[in-house]
Amino acid sequence: MSKKDTDQLSQLKVLEVGQLSSSPETILARYLRERVNEFTFIETLITRYYKPGVDFLHVSHYKSGKLEKSFKHGANWAFLLRFQPTRRGLLYILCFALILISLLRVRTRFDLYIGCNLPYPLVGLIMRKLRLVRRVLFVSEDHFLVPEDVNMDAIFVRFLRSVDKLAYNSSDAVWYQSGKMIEAKERERFIKNHSIPRLLVPIGIDSERLKSTPPKQIERTSIGYVGVVAERMGLQLAIEALTEVKRKVPNVKLKIIGSGPFEYSLRQKAKELGLEENVEFLGFIGDKDKITDILSNCAISLALYVPSPTQPIQYTDSAKAKEYMECGIPVIITKVPEIALEIEEKRAGFAVDYDKGEIAKAMIKLLTDDEVWQECKRNVRQLAIKYDYRKIYDEALTASGIKL
Repeated sequence: MSKKDTDQLSQLKVLEVGQLSSSPETILARYLRERVNEFTFIETLITRYYKPGVDFLHVSHYKSGKLEKSFKHGANWAFLLRFQPTRRGLLYILCFALILISLLRVRTRFDLYIGCNLPYPLVGLIMRKLRLVRRVLFVSEDHFLVPEDVNMDAIFVRFLRSVDKLAYNSSDAVWYQSGKMIEAKERERFIKNHSIPRLLVPIGIDSERLKSTPPKQIERTSIGYVGVVAERMGLQLAIEALTEVKRKVPNVKLKIIGSGPFEYSLRQKAKELGLEENVEFLGFIGDKDKITDILSNCAISLALYVPSPTQPIQYTDSAKAKEYMECGIPVIITKVPEIALEIEEKRAGFAVDYDKGEIAKAMIKLLTDDEVWQECKRNVRQLAIKYDYRKIYDEALTASGIKL
């Protein structure tokens, strides 16, 4: 966005499209709806969370910060999404169509389109071509590697990579979440147009929500986890490490918030290791405040990403770690995402290798050493304040050519 075209944020009509219930998208929406003239937020459900009969597209339209209309789409199209091999592609095709239908209901031409993650920048670029929006901002949250297999998923990933390249070279500005991500884009020659502003914009935290739980309420032997229950999240090694932790902390408790395809295997592992009383599966919780209350009462938290060449978190920011920071609890994180290095440097927790002994040692240290634990709690709060989303977005929008 050139300086001669600079706009005043408060006068803009803004459309944001992103993932339903995703922390980065929701925080950006909260920032914008309080500051722009008109704001429309379209949230779409990604495939792995889809269940037949659910509305997979939600629309909210605000004017001067007040909700004017909201509606949902998708449940009536479940018959097209019954077959797993074609579900992913069809879901996005339906989302594209329903986005356009929704915009007809909103009846607004937009000054700024913000496409969070792929393939949604493509919608903005099409809208710009049709003169339904003036500018497109691409919030880049993923980097997809070239798939080795030949199947429907691989074909779709190749499509996403094509959209990614187009968005990186055709948007009016690009926000990316980590240095590793932009390095990967440059290494794989994604970037051809070097005149587009590309800005490092990490996931923000609402420091005003930063919890300060009284020491007496904190369950000193509890460990918290929130997120999808999948093999790549490393919970299997956390449960194995608990066998060592239990010798030092007999009443240790791992609280797992979330659900996913790996839950049954984890339940079996806990049972086989005699840890049924030490591992609590709380399932999916849709209430953000309830999640915050549970986590902030825990002593420590886990973000044990499994290191792998195909692990997507290595190229982006960790929403999970940021959520733990907002709850004011020390983090044990594997050295996979970039934020792990800062957590270690600022002594806001421990950055560890994906190793059972290292993980167990870090758990025991934080669960039994009050001095170290208190220091980490103080430091994690300071780190959370640094990442306040208001400061992050103020700086990013100004650098993208928009006056505050």
